[in-house]
Amino acid sequence: EGLTHLGLPCFPLVFVPGQEFKLCGHNLREEINEMIHAWMTDEKELFFQCLADIKMACENPLLTDEDMQYIDKKEDWKKTTDPDGRVVYARRTAGDPPADDDDDDEVIDIAPSGERLPLASAG
Repeated sequence: EGLTHLGLPCFPLVFVPGQEFKLCGHNLREEINEMIHAWMTDEKELFFQCLADIKMACENPLLTDEDMQYIDKKEDWKKTTDPDGRVVYARRTAGDPPADDDDDDEVIDIAPSGERLPLASAG
């Protein structure tokens, strides 16, 4: 609930007290601790800078296979690895190659006899 009050997402979240705080696939334990410390020492400017940095990291989530079960448009995501070398999924960006859209409707230019058919001319 506290994350949403700060304007942060709460999924996916992995939290092990004293060990791990992963939000949107990013290990943000140190950043969260720094933000809490800034609040407790009344360093409001540092607090808001930490919060902005955390929000920026959460804008580019890294999802696991399990997280991907909850995503409707899987073609908007690409497989990659996180800093620990684990396979994760990140949102596609404008520079990424298009998602592989192989389907059963593909036209094959081979006759039933196995003979290759000539390419159709555009016209």
